Amino acid sequence: MVLHRSNAYLHTRIVGHFDMDLANVLIGTLEDWMGSQRGVVAFHDCVKLENYDVEARERITTWSRTRVDRFDGVHLLVEGRIIGWALRLVSVAIGGKLTTHYDRAAFEGVIARRRNVARPDR
Repeated sequence: MVLHRSNAYLHTRIVGHFDMDLANVLIGTLEDWMGSQRGVVAFHDCVKLENYDVEARERITTWSRTRVDRFDGVHLLVEGRIIGWALRLVSVAIGGKLTTHYDRAAFEGVIARRRNVARPDR
């Protein structure tokens, strides 16, 4: 699931069906990576995400709302417009800090720019 983890950013790939188990793994990964820091940026490659459980989406949204002030941004690469639409709903719920990408080159370009930004060590 984790492709890259550094002080500058976290890059994950989410594959298959997003259920409560996967939501909890993702939350645990994010919590461990973030620590108590603010100004973090996460990138999630969701191209291989096939579907999601509403409960899992609600879980990650609720968790995100309680930590929205700690994120500078969250970027998601998606292929399906239905998943992109659902993610826009999540973005509204967390204050617009979520950006949905449909183009891999653009998504990877944002990651490349972030690579040059380091946040302080914990």
